[in-house]
Amino acid sequence: MKTFFIIIFISNFIFAQSGRDTLLFNYDNLTNNFFSRFGKQLNTYNFSSGFLVSKKFNSINLFVDENYSSTIVKIAEKSIKDEQNFRMGFSGDLLDNFSLGLSAINNILSDSRRIEINSASTANVSLFGKYVINQKNYFAPYFGFSSNRQVGEKDEGFIYGFEGIIADEKLSDFTINTAARFYNEDISPRKNLLREIRFSAENSIDNYIRNKIIFSFENYKKDFYFAADSITNREFDIVNNIQSRVETNYKIENNFFHSRLFNNTLFNARGAVFFRNVDRGLRYKTLKVNSASILDSRLEEIRFEFESNIAYSTTNFFSMLKIHHYEKDEKFSVSSFPGINEILLTQREELESQKNNKSFRTSISIETSFILSKSDRISISFLQNKFLYDTPNERNFDDRDELLSIAKIRYSRIINPLFEFFISTEGNLNKLVYISAKRSSNNNVNRVLKLTSGGNFSSNYFSSFNSFEVSANYTVFDFEDLNPNLRSFSFRQFSFVDSSTLKINKNVDLKFNGYLKLSEQGDFKWKDFKTRPIRFLEEIYFLTYIQSRYNKIITSIGLRKFSLKTFSYQAANKKIDSYYSSVGPYSSISYFILEKINLSVSGWYDFIEVTNQGRTNQATLYIDLLWNF
Repeated sequence: MKTFFIIIFISNFIFAQSGRDTLLFNYDNLTNNFFSRFGKQLNTYNFSSGFLVSKKFNSINLFVDENYSSTIVKIAEKSIKDEQNFRMGFSGDLLDNFSLGLSAINNILSDSRRIEINSASTANVSLFGKYVINQKNYFAPYFGFSSNRQVGEKDEGFIYGFEGIIADEKLSDFTINTAARFYNEDISPRKNLLREIRFSAENSIDNYIRNKIIFSFENYKKDFYFAADSITNREFDIVNNIQSRVETNYKIENNFFHSRLFNNTLFNARGAVFFRNVDRGLRYKTLKVNSASILDSRLEEIRFEFESNIAYSTTNFFSMLKIHHYEKDEKFSVSSFPGINEILLTQREELESQKNNKSFRTSISIETSFILSKSDRISISFLQNKFLYDTPNERNFDDRDELLSIAKIRYSRIINPLFEFFISTEGNLNKLVYISAKRSSNNNVNRVLKLTSGGNFSSNYFSSFNSFEVSANYTVFDFEDLNPNLRSFSFRQFSFVDSSTLKINKNVDLKFNGYLKLSEQGDFKWKDFKTRPIRFLEEIYFLTYIQSRYNKIITSIGLRKFSLKTFSYQAANKKIDSYYSSVGPYSSISYFILEKINLSVSGWYDFIEVTNQGRTNQATLYIDLLWNF
């Protein structure tokens, strides 16, 4: 019980990592691997492949990372999207703590769809020096050349910057971690920038109390090409205009942890403030374009978060209280420039101001578990969540309040060493209210009630998990009596799930996984608590197969079936509307070629029957190769 308590509690209080995996010249602690995957499902084909190699040969360090993916969708017009990302670097130790090296990066994107950026590539090579302060700390400046292509435009220029890490340094009673990165890409007429600083200071007052302060600063600037309109094209003699996006983020966070606030009690609290600005602007603007789209825009966001957990645990009892509060304020604005038409400026300012919003979310949850005896356990949980969304502009009618309550109780009993029985009930209540009268017709209350029961049987030769669930979902609109187009509705469902394994011998198993779902949709009258069924669904799925193991080979062969029937009601009688059925053989093979190499192939072949469409065939295939070396 205590082990479970510690895992659950700590998982809710994980400090932010230093972000070392985002740096370019840190090759430490990398796992060498190769992978290749292929998948085909319906009309979509996916292929991905890549490898990561990091080796040290005497005084030479080598790093190569390649990832390629391709997606093909066969429809009326075939769609093909390819992405390739390649990084490599090598360095030689000139002194005990200084090395000189070369780094290269190549990224390619190609998309057959007609989107703004459907073809782009970046290639750069840079010379870097790496000064290693100690095993964890280093500083690496670099300088190089970059070639960048977007929508037919090719730009070239210099790249330069630095990155560095100070990790686990002791300063008085604090443990300091710092990571910084500075990057400039001058590819005239475009310029891409990156600035990152991450700092944390952790203080362990004693073995039971910890406090950690985190600060981060991020600044990104990206310039994108897009097709220029005809007027801008003629005035500036350009084919593509340039849009700049500059994003700046600040975060200040504090984490406090106390493992012995009281006897058997753990406590933590986290508070954070986020500041975010996003600026979008055009490089080439002319007053001859009579549109508000030429104006630059800005987003200013402030976000505050607070959360706290307190948990108490004894041998037979566990309880946790969680509180989380979240606030966000977003403001949108535009920037004017000399000569702009005041009418256009006013129109754009009005459109942007309609996006302004404030949101608040507060949630409180309680989880409690009792061990009544060696065989009996009961758990109770409750969640109360409130969400407020306010828009100050009078033309934005999306202001709303939401209130969600969820309560659940679960009882389990170990009948004997082979069988455990459980039963649970859950109730949800969600109230949605729009403040504006123009949207108040959408005000509704959603009520959900679930009853679940089942068991888990396990022996040396046979194991089975089964569950039965009955659920009722009722959505009632507040003003359906005033609006004939509004109709409250109900959704009721019965489901049965089974997962079983029969061990024929030590190398052969017979397995079954499947479910049955029966669903009914209908018009609903809350006052009379009456439902008029209008639609019924029957969904069946199962996969049964024999799995065998021989040395390092695992093979499976079996049968897979899926069917979905929909019915409508004529008076009290059901009439089938549509029918979809697929059935066919299933097989898979997994081969551990060596201790660290695994090849797996799985797939199935469907004989498909659809209402009024006759019969068709469809193959699904997945191939996966993974090698960790």
